[in-house]
Amino acid sequence: LGEGYGDIINVGGAGTVAGLVYRLQTNGNWSLTDKDDEDQIKNMIGVAMGTNSSNHGMLLRGFAQVSQSGQCTKGHKMYMGDTGIITGSVADYSSNDIIRVVGYCLDAGENNSSASIYFNPDNTFIQVA
Repeated sequence: LGEGYGDIINVGGAGTVAGLVYRLQTNGNWSLTDKDDEDQIKNMIGVAMGTNSSNHGMLLRGFAQVSQSGQCTKGHKMYMGDTGIITGSVADYSSNDIIRVVGYCLDAGENNSSASIYFNPDNTFIQVA
């Protein structure tokens, strides 16, 4: 997990977990993003490439191995899920959750716990009523 290439920045100095999705906070650090909180999902997000955002970088757009749940179907959209994990299904969204497309599935990993994706977060999102 956390392997990838594309638009990578090395800022923040935050401890990260490779393959999870983080948001850039106003203080310049990164924190895990979550579909349950609009403030955590609507701004700049990136995939951690290693254990430190300054040393290993954060992928803003490109190809990556990510932690994921749900079904990763080649060519289908991927959505932001809970605590930094990407999901291939919107079926588990409930009231007040935020839906944001974050990329497209290229290949499911073993046991659907990881996936190769094209990470290209959409700048729009909707909130479930």
